[in-house]
Amino acid sequence: LTHVSKTLQIEVRGQHFAPNQFHFLAKTDLKMTDFDITPPTAGLGLIKVRDKITVNLDIYAKVEE
Repeated sequence: LTHVSKTLQIEVRGQHFAPNQFHFLAKTDLKMTDFDITPPTAGLGLIKVRDKITVNLDIYAKVEE
C-alpha cells in the first residue's frame, strides 16, 4: 500500500507430525505507522483503530518427493 518494506525476525515454532509433513506457528505484533500507514477512523472520528496489529502464521506443509 505504501511501498514501505522492512525485514523482520520472527520466531517460528515447527513440528514434524507425520512422514514428510510439518506444522509451523508464529505470531508477531506490528505497528501500521512503521509502514507509513495511518490507522483508519470512521464515524467522524468516533471509531478509531489502534496502531498495533497482530499477525498470526499457521502453516501446514507437505514435502512431496
